[in-house]
Amino acid sequence: MTATITQKTIERIRKIQEQHGNRISLVLTGLSFLWGLISGILLKRDYEHSRALLSYLGLFVLISVIFRIFVEYEARLAAKEREPKGLRRLLVKRPSLVSGAANFGTQYAAQYITMFCIPLLSLAGAWITLALTLLIAVISLVDPWWNKVSMLPWCMSLIRTFSSVIAVAFAFPVLMPAYLEYFYQVLAATALLTSLPWDLLMGWQRRRLQHLLPPAVVLSLIIAEVFMHSRLRLPLLSIWLKDQAIGVDISSYKLGEIWTKEEDRSKLLAATNEGHGICCYTPIVSPSGVEAIVSHEWLINDQVVDRISLSPIRSPEPNSQGVKVHNERGFRTYSCKKHVADPSSVKELTCRIYLGEGLFVGETSVRFKDQ
Repeated sequence: MTATITQKTIERIRKIQEQHGNRISLVLTGLSFLWGLISGILLKRDYEHSRALLSYLGLFVLISVIFRIFVEYEARLAAKEREPKGLRRLLVKRPSLVSGAANFGTQYAAQYITMFCIPLLSLAGAWITLALTLLIAVISLVDPWWNKVSMLPWCMSLIRTFSSVIAVAFAFPVLMPAYLEYFYQVLAATALLTSLPWDLLMGWQRRRLQHLLPPAVVLSLIIAEVFMHSRLRLPLLSIWLKDQAIGVDISSYKLGEIWTKEEDRSKLLAATNEGHGICCYTPIVSPSGVEAIVSHEWLINDQVVDRISLSPIRSPEPNSQGVKVHNERGFRTYSCKKHVADPSSVKELTCRIYLGEGLFVGETSVRFKDQ
């Protein structure tokens, strides 16, 4: 009797799946998307969660590397027609179980990392990096898309590398503020290590172009950055600017006149003719333990005209529980220029902010137009 009821239930489920399979799949995908989106929005992004961010990164890297090695191991057994034993036999006989677990683990980790970093990239004004992060976040939120992407080793390698870089960009200044001068070296090493095709180290297959593509892309970007100064540099995501602006004169850390992103050239001409200072105001929010010289690099029409060193940043001490905190107002810094050569030819005025010997924090700029 029980067997008959069970069989009828199974048949009903099969009929429902045959008739409404696509709709059920669409609904489940939609629910998964909403759940991931809501979870990402509600994430806490304080400095205390930097270790959690690195934990998800470790999960992502570990699972993806182990999965690629398993795939190559399975292919090797199939080629040699060898029969595995024990647990390995169970895993090889059920490849969908292994791939499903790997997809779920990497998908969840990618969701956490990208959703965590999206607001911080927006604060930093890293728009190209933000666009790529949004793209990966959307792919990770849609199950069918992630399942397709996960089948492309070179694509997963690039996503893994990108996720590693943005995660380290947040966690490194929080956990190791005394070693900020090595930030870009650590970032470059992280990118190269996570982009390597680790499954090839086992010597189970021939090297192909798709295996070398991710490390080649990463290496090219690192080399290009040397020649393009700070254009390709990812900012320190746990150190950002707050209410930065360019304007005319400053007193008690307040600009007398704040310029918008686009102004009439007459304002620049009036300020220079009347001897007013053109000032760059940059409050810097940073975690406890950060101590570095702040410098402003002034550019006119994308050409460096001056670099001004300011006082060292003073970050707040950890709270009574030892948790690293930041000053909501930020460490306020500014620099002013009273002489601008040939202001009538100035199309854009930019102020870039650095810590120490070239750690890019962010920038603010004003474009001038003729009436």
